[in-house]
Amino acid sequence: MRAECLTLVVLLALEYVCRSEAMSTCKSLDLELVKRKRIEAIRGQILSKLRLPKEPEIDQEGDSEEVPTSLMSIYNSTVELSEEQGQTYILPTRDAEEEAYFAKEVHKFNMKQSENTSKYQMLFNVSEMRSVLGTDRLLSQAELRLLIKNRGMHDSSEQRLELYRGTGDKARYMQSHFVSKEWANRWVSFDVTQTLREWLKGAGEEQGFQLKLPCECGKAMEEFLFEISGMNKPRGDKETLFVNMPKPHILLMSLPVERHSQLSSRKKRQSTTEEICLECVCTYPQQIGELLCAKALH
Repeated sequence: MRAECLTLVVLLALEYVCRSEAMSTCKSLDLELVKRKRIEAIRGQILSKLRLPKEPEIDQEGDSEEVPTSLMSIYNSTVELSEEQGQTYILPTRDAEEEAYFAKEVHKFNMKQSENTSKYQMLFNVSEMRSVLGTDRLLSQAELRLLIKNRGMHDSSEQRLELYRGTGDKARYMQSHFVSKEWANRWVSFDVTQTLREWLKGAGEEQGFQLKLPCECGKAMEEFLFEISGMNKPRGDKETLFVNMPKPHILLMSLPVERHSQLSSRKKRQSTTEEICLECVCTYPQQIGELLCAKALH
């Protein structure tokens, strides 16, 4: 009798184990597989932003084709601007965060060389900018950049460089930047995004900026203690060197057309989303009268 009971207990235990294994759906987590899938997802996002169907193949023998000078100039200017912006952090707005998700296109426009402009006036071809961007809505950021050359400023010397929109009597003050000896061989940047938006909306083919030093009433006009690279075209033998000089330029960052349409449709959906708020009627006295708000899901 005892042997029969023992046999019955063993059979019941085996049946329970078999049922448990059959009902179990748990599987061991393969970390290597998860890691590979994550890498593939990131690789796909990068290729999508670059609009490439697959990864470019590396030429083992090396590419003998040289990178165009204009492309290298844009690259160097972008790197310099990114390093400057990395030194100062500004809390981005929601719209700026959404734009930052998409890769920007960078365009560089040098000032025009004209014999009719004065020493510290800069003219730019707005028609060329308009043909590249197409519309001001694609513009994300615009920076006017000047390379400061020290002509012999003292350690204690400092001058306030003022930027004006327009030239001549129609010039209007925009902003200023203090220049000292520490700024020798460094780039000074002015944010001209709003001005460029207005220029692109207009029909003018050419627009300009003007640089001045502040003039106090009753005092003589102050002279510049520094130079700006590429502003004044030299004559004679130095004219050849002037061609390779860094010149004042506007660096434009814009959204690609297809990315802008995606962002616009997303903002349109968000603007039509209304919050629904209900007054909370709870059993707890401290929660009575509180508003519970929610947005409709799409």
